[in-house]
Parts: sequence; structure tokens; C-alpha cells
Amino acid sequence: MQKLKHPNIVELYEVIYTQNNIYLIMEYCAGGDLKRFCMTRKINEEMAFNIVRQVARGFEELSKFGIIHRDLKAANILVHQ
Repeated sequence: MQKLKHPNIVELYEVIYTQNNIYLIMEYCAGGDLKRFCMTRKINEEMAFNIVRQVARGFEELSKFGIIHRDLKAANILVHQ
């Protein structure tokens, strides 16, 4: 994931290993997740198209690296405002 540099993919800055834990230092997405975003705003057709396009571009980048996301849902899509 540290090799991925794309505007539609959350950036992984660093991985810290301790004896009992693994810490992932990732880009902060102030908008929260897409599920909460949709619950707090009215999403028009243009916004929905833009969101779908951005998700598709992120998946296109992942596929270039042979990465498969197996838990796609609104709660796992982060929004950056």
C-alpha cells in the first residue's frame, strides 16, 4: 500500500511494528465515511456520479498493482473534503 500514490486512495504513510501491535499511519480524511456523508447530506445525481467515478478510478489504480478490495461498502469508502 505504501507504493500507491493516487488522489482516490487513502495514503499509507508508515507502518510501525511493536511486539503486540501493528500501527498503520494513514492520511486523515476529515469527511468521514461515505455512509455517514450520505446520511447527513442530500446527494444529487451529479454528486453521486462524481463519487462513483472517484471510486472507479481508485479501483482502476488498485487493479494495476493486482490488489483486490474484498469488503466494498459505503462505510469503507472515506470522504476527503
